[in-house]
Amino acid sequence: MSLIKFLIRASGLTGAGGTLPFEPTPEQYAQLQKWPMVRDPYAAEKDYHPIQRWLRWLKPAQIQAYRKYNTVRNNQIKAGEIDFQKYFETVPRPISREKWEYLKLRKSWYIIVNWPRFAGEDCRRILDCACGDGDVTQRLVDYVADEWKKTGKGHELEVVGIDLGPSRIENAQRLTTAPDPRITMKFFTGNAVKEIAYPDNYFDYAELTGVFAILDDVSADALVKNLSRVVRKGIYIEDPYDRHFGGFPRKHLAKLFEPYGFRVEKRFICLQEPFSLFKVPDPCRVFSMGRIQNLWLVRD
Repeated sequence: MSLIKFLIRASGLTGAGGTLPFEPTPEQYAQLQKWPMVRDPYAAEKDYHPIQRWLRWLKPAQIQAYRKYNTVRNNQIKAGEIDFQKYFETVPRPISREKWEYLKLRKSWYIIVNWPRFAGEDCRRILDCACGDGDVTQRLVDYVADEWKKTGKGHELEVVGIDLGPSRIENAQRLTTAPDPRITMKFFTGNAVKEIAYPDNYFDYAELTGVFAILDDVSADALVKNLSRVVRKGIYIEDPYDRHFGGFPRKHLAKLFEPYGFRVEKRFICLQEPFSLFKVPDPCRVFSMGRIQNLWLVRD
């Protein structure tokens, strides 16, 4: 029996039927604002140590969150309901401004959009592939606008978000705001596995967050091919690193892009929240303490 399975059984915790919806309070948001990434965008990288891979399983809240997630996934697999693309394309997912703001800040711990290349003079078009509700897109343009203010520079920048789900695109259009008049934000429904309807090399850079882990090998290869056709210079990727039911996390994700001339500029592993054995940092308990990979790829 593995250490993880032993700890789960020893805890006596039972799996729940699903993740409950939540609406954060102002107090919970204020608590999240005390996290280190508010001052240091790379705090998650500095917080992580490989031994945390094992230590996290000594924490009852981690075991409970893990069992919740995997119980739901197991039931979906048994029922033949694990078609992720169909799910994200058809299920309505409205979101309040308060929840959107909370998740935008919460995900900033492990999704690091502060890439100087995004704010560089040679970056004129950015693709956010599978943009969801646009919260990460908003953080990206906010970062770019802040960098421009620091340097006194700036230029016309087109940012395009595409996603499978019409309701997610509606959320992004309703909730995002361009922080600088030189930045144009557009959101469209589309399936990037099948096609990215833009000319070759149209985008300078792209970002993808939490996408590849829901794609099988055929779909992942198709997405890599489509991205490599429309993106010229670089891609930022955030994706799960841990194994989980019904998903396809890849520890060697960068290798998929090597045939298209991309190389790794930077890569690191982190947890989805600040590590603690005795506290639950996230007042809303949105995610378990999963391992995440951040990957920056460039093409010379």
